[in-house]
Amino acid sequence: MEQKWLSVRFGERRIGGRYELHVPGIKWRAPADTAGRRERRKAKPVDCQFLDVSVTGASILAPIASDLRVGAHVLIGYEGESSTVRIRRVEPYDKVLCIYGVSFVNLAPRLQELIYLTGDR
Repeated sequence: MEQKWLSVRFGERRIGGRYELHVPGIKWRAPADTAGRRERRKAKPVDCQFLDVSVTGASILAPIASDLRVGAHVLIGYEGESSTVRIRRVEPYDKVLCIYGVSFVNLAPRLQELIYLTGDR
């Protein structure tokens, strides 16, 4: 049985409704689209998982990183495009993963389309 990842203990703070979104191929800490060849080689994006989304933000399951705190901006990659999110909350999940509550700062067209299509279901 698949677990539903809608976080209610923090209350509903999003403008729109929340929707589950399980899409492979999303990268956490992706290199910027404008990064040079050296910067892209240095960057080591990792897979992450959207747990739920709304038009203003998402809950993302990703590896723990001590340098990521509330207010930090993170690049996420989807289908070759980078989007920017701002961390709003960090909730430990287990020894290696956290749930990051994020708000969208700048959504690339493909990710924006995916999120809006999910909300139309």
